[in-house]
Amino acid sequence: MRRMDIYKRIVLLLFSMLVPILTLFGYLNSQTVMLMENQLKESNLNKLTFFLTQLETNADKMSGNLLTLKEDRDVLQFVNSYSFEGYTKARTKLDVENKLAIQSLASSWKNRIAVYVLSTGQTASSDSTATPADLRGRKEYPKQWKLVRSGEQSYFTRYLTDSLKANGEPGKANVVMEVRFSIENIRTMLKQYQEGGSGDPFMLFPGGVEITNSSGNANLAEITRRLDPGAMNERGYTTMTFGGETYLVTYIHSPKLGGYLVDYLPTAEFLAPIEKQRILFYSFGGLLLATSVMAAWLLYRHVQLPIRQLLSGVQGIKDGRYSIRVARKAKTEFDFLFKRFNEMAEQIQELIEHVYEEKLRSRDAKVKQLQSQINPHFLYNCFAHIIQMTRLGREEAVIAMSHNLCDYYRYTTRIEKPLANLKEEVEFIENYLEIQKMRMTRMRYELVVEERLLEFPLPRLSLQPIVENAIIHGLEPKESPGWIRICARQQGDSVLITVSDDGVGMDVRRLEELNRSIQETDRGEEGGCGLSNTHQRLRLHYGADSGIVLAANQEEEGMRVEVRIHAGSGGAGVIRASGM
Repeated sequence: MRRMDIYKRIVLLLFSMLVPILTLFGYLNSQTVMLMENQLKESNLNKLTFFLTQLETNADKMSGNLLTLKEDRDVLQFVNSYSFEGYTKARTKLDVENKLAIQSLASSWKNRIAVYVLSTGQTASSDSTATPADLRGRKEYPKQWKLVRSGEQSYFTRYLTDSLKANGEPGKANVVMEVRFSIENIRTMLKQYQEGGSGDPFMLFPGGVEITNSSGNANLAEITRRLDPGAMNERGYTTMTFGGETYLVTYIHSPKLGGYLVDYLPTAEFLAPIEKQRILFYSFGGLLLATSVMAAWLLYRHVQLPIRQLLSGVQGIKDGRYSIRVARKAKTEFDFLFKRFNEMAEQIQELIEHVYEEKLRSRDAKVKQLQSQINPHFLYNCFAHIIQMTRLGREEAVIAMSHNLCDYYRYTTRIEKPLANLKEEVEFIENYLEIQKMRMTRMRYELVVEERLLEFPLPRLSLQPIVENAIIHGLEPKESPGWIRICARQQGDSVLITVSDDGVGMDVRRLEELNRSIQETDRGEEGGCGLSNTHQRLRLHYGADSGIVLAANQEEEGMRVEVRIHAGSGGAGVIRASGM
């Protein structure tokens, strides 16, 4: 599992601190907004309650006038004035009407107080407009305020009855006292309430009857249509949305007037302080987030990027790119690290180049030593073959062996030229194979080389150890005839040379051990010849991607050795040589 780097840990820590802070502020903001919203709603409801109290207080004062008049001596005398005659009767009525007028004027609302004596048909009122016809057709007299619509007039009325007859005996109602006031009184107070605030109050009664403040707001009809007095609580609030705007509707029931006092206002206006609080919160959260992002960016630019540059430089040194240098930009503590890193890389490059030069000299010395060596066993076998052919009188075989042996050792001892072309190397291999074929007549060989590769440079004796191994370890232990095939061709940007045989081969475990042994880069003195020596020489001349790989033949028994060298492309054509 890949470990998280320091920068990501710091950024994660930064945002892990930021998230709880924003969460806490968000929670506090939501609680504050909820509290403010509830307080504003309650405040609006309390204002409406206070206003309703004023309305009911004025109504109660007029109700109290009836109770006062019920026990008034002049009113009692007016009730019993059926026995009076002439001037005394008229004077009694005038005194009562003056007293009713005084009681009516005592209220701030315009009202009318009237006294009806049903047994005699006498009527007295505060404005002298009441007549017995006002009670015609009534079977009961409500003792609570009731809204009455009579033509174009609308008013509230309330009655107080006396169950005594004119002679003082119990019976049906004889005296009815009435107090009424016009809805214009309430409308005036609603208008005053509206001018003191931002709402639009009105009164709603069962049946859709309402008293407005004469503002003529077009939203009033929609709100009254949606409100149902029969389904409303004693007090509360609700929200309505129409016309693309949301309204807060607050209401409270008036048990004395029998209706609801309702007020409404747009929530945008109502929630303006809350919206301001929300904007402040989002602004603070955005500022905090922007500050965190800026801090993360500065940390990335001034810390993470320099660390990445250093890591890239260290990885480059690890990968063998000793010429890598770190660009110095910022005048910070990293500038000192960059400077010291570049100095270290330069020293490492100098040391590596010096070591490589020494290694190349050592390799060249080993190659020259290898070229100057004569394999005694190989030479003894060749001389033994010459002696045998001489005894048999085969002069042509002796001459051929001598010529091939001469060309073979002439090529191996040319230590002044460490590099040859592929053509020379193939001709040398052909000489070597001819010598081996004279000794081992059951061996066949084939050389296939693309013509464009003939001038390709190659270290001397690069292929000879491979061919020698194929003969000694592959074909000589085999009793039946065998073959060796050497092929050189262009493959992409590489030159691929394969040496195949149908010898005895080797098991998979031994093949893996031999491949691993060849790939070792530091084998000491005993690794300076053979396949490993050839592999290291190719890597030194052509780079780390070049070298030798051993594999088993896929179609039949034997071994296949691949020599891959990275190079450019050439011409076309194939040169073949074979020994049957």
